[in-house]
Amino acid sequence: VNYRLVLLAFAIFTAYVFLLPVLGYRLATLLFVGGLQATLEPPRSARAWALVVAVAVGAMVVSYYLFERYLTVLLPRGSLTGF
Repeated sequence: VNYRLVLLAFAIFTAYVFLLPVLGYRLATLLFVGGLQATLEPPRSARAWALVVAVAVGAMVVSYYLFERYLTVLLPRGSLTGF
């Protein structure tokens, strides 16, 4: 078992939890998904980085519209960003 990777994933998740009220759901989720994906499978090319960004943006947009718009669940707004 790669304990370093487990600890890094836990640290990224902990940062996400603390950043949610500060940055808001959209920005914090974008950073969380991108950061976790890049940590678990480090990108080695510009195309791989583009895929990390695309997956992070896609996950954020889909989850935001699913919960906020379709299910009408109030998601955290950031104290710094306001959205």
